[in-house]
Amino acid sequence: MDFEKVVDDVKTYIETQFPIALAAVEAVKSDIVLGKPSLYVLDYPDNDRQQAIIFFIYPDEWEFRQASNVSHEMTNSIHLFITFKSTAPTRVTKILRYMEALYSALTLDDTMGNAVEESEIVSVSSYKAIEASADTQALEVVLHVSKFVH
Repeated sequence: MDFEKVVDDVKTYIETQFPIALAAVEAVKSDIVLGKPSLYVLDYPDNDRQQAIIFFIYPDEWEFRQASNVSHEMTNSIHLFITFKSTAPTRVTKILRYMEALYSALTLDDTMGNAVEESEIVSVSSYKAIEASADTQALEVVLHVSKFVH
């Protein structure tokens, strides 16, 4: 099983579909310029980077179950973090609109462009560990993806 390929394919799907969904939200709600993430990084979020908006993708737990005599179902929890460096009063509104776009991109195709058999948003929350910085906030989305492996 090529674990790296699964995560890379999920990242490619997000890099392709998220900007489209973000532009769609911005077209309908044009009072605030949302901006696009400067980077899409396969890593755990850190506060040392200087870019205003960064999208972190971090694969976490891998679980397996016997699906048949010849295959297993692999389920992976992938944590998606979007960090925002800003002190603007519109920051919370911007985060909510990013969530709207991310939800749209992730529910558009639950196979994520055939990267996985199925994907599901499990939870969305404010990422508290980054809150020590006064000018940075982060959104955390937990995504479960599954794929059959032989």
